[in-house]
Amino acid sequence: MTMYEEKMMRVCQNIRASLEKKLDKEEREKQSILYLIARNYLKKEEFRFEDLIRLTGKNEIELYSLLYEAGISRVPNRLWLTLSTVRWNRIFIRDVADFFNYPLYKEKRVNYWRMVNFLHRAKSRADFKNVLVGLVELGKVRAFSQALLNEIKATAEIATSGHCKYIFQQFVSIYEEEFPEIKISNRTEDSDDSTQEKGEETADIEEGPEIDLKELLEQNTSLKNRLDEALANADYLDLQMDNLQSRFKEYSNKVESEAKLNLFKNLNSIENSCLLNAFYQAKRVLDQLRASGWTPDPPTLESSLFFYDLFADFLKKEDVTTKFSTGDILEITLGNINDFEYNGSEMTPETIVKARVKTPAWYLKDKVISKAKIVEIMDQK
Repeated sequence: MTMYEEKMMRVCQNIRASLEKKLDKEEREKQSILYLIARNYLKKEEFRFEDLIRLTGKNEIELYSLLYEAGISRVPNRLWLTLSTVRWNRIFIRDVADFFNYPLYKEKRVNYWRMVNFLHRAKSRADFKNVLVGLVELGKVRAFSQALLNEIKATAEIATSGHCKYIFQQFVSIYEEEFPEIKISNRTEDSDDSTQEKGEETADIEEGPEIDLKELLEQNTSLKNRLDEALANADYLDLQMDNLQSRFKEYSNKVESEAKLNLFKNLNSIENSCLLNAFYQAKRVLDQLRASGWTPDPPTLESSLFFYDLFADFLKKEDVTTKFSTGDILEITLGNINDFEYNGSEMTPETIVKARVKTPAWYLKDKVISKAKIVEIMDQK
């Protein structure tokens, strides 16, 4: 699996995990049915209305609502996608598949701006989900591994159209980063389409001298499309907000972690008399005295010595640990010398030196606070 596929895989996994928490069982079931409807129609596997009722377990009223959302009309005994939906979905699937197949055909000019137009000017709320379903089920994207396609499918089955739009946006961002040359594309090809679409949109809102039934129906369709687009954008913005919150939390944790690391580094710096090392030595002696049966005299001294126990508990809660103990004898080579603050004779590739640990290494989780200080044992017989 390529690096860009791994990034896409993580995008889908994160979105699916988020949706499984946020969407209730009824909404996930609804999106699965919409996926099924889109798959069968895009693959031209039509079925009767009664078959769809039996397959989904939905009653007629519930099913009509789902079909309407998917852009499907019913005629006697049969179901049909509206012609405009079929036309635009096929165009979008072709353009999007060409874009994502770029890694296989780099010599072929990819029209990046058609992909951008799809993200910003899809004709209805259903387009984003239908196109994502088409990419998975029709085998149009040969640049994606089967593992990635399976992950996209699992996500699309519970995602709304707005969520699918967010997936497309993230995928495009990954491609822009991985293949920056794709932006160098001729926009002339799109000018005619843009002009035509603009003309169509203008025609939709022009008012004639008389308002007839046909015009009212067209206005109603236009308002529905705008409402659907607003709902899709709401889902899309919801995921954007989740992403921003996740990034802020990640950044906040990173800043907090770096601040803690700097704090402990300062505590163990020469300027602060290596307080961690001093604490380690004092606590070690205190533990040895207690183990030998020693008790403080006067007894009131015990409350003062309790500070060492409290500070040791604090370091443990903060995941501050030590490695090596004072007095340990280690074998040092040129390969591991950089892990220590070494004081001794010059090393060569063949040299193996015995050294004694003077102070331990300190770690905050897996990050180094300070290295262990070691001194070469001069008499190594």
